[in-house]
Amino acid sequence: MVKLIEYSKRRASHYEVVLVISNKPNAGGIEKAKQMGIPVEIVENTKEEVDHGKILAQEAVQIGENDTAETLHAAIQAEEYKLFPIATDNYAAKLLEEI
Repeated sequence: MVKLIEYSKRRASHYEVVLVISNKPNAGGIEKAKQMGIPVEIVENTKEEVDHGKILAQEAVQIGENDTAETLHAAIQAEEYKLFPIATDNYAAKLLEEI
């Protein structure tokens, strides 16, 4: 969440984070968004399906023979933190082109 917000404040960004919506009231990004002055809403009715939509961006993560579920989770999360702001900005730029 913080990476998305920080990226959106760049001069060349095509988006602005004006609201954070989550189904997890204790998610780490929720408190950080509040601290940054961004309103937060918690929703209760969500779908259980994850990643069932169109792929907007994708990055490979190397898997080593000594990796565990925890190390892979950390590696994937690190790539997500880098990729989410860029993918969001690219998507916003595409939407702006259609206007």
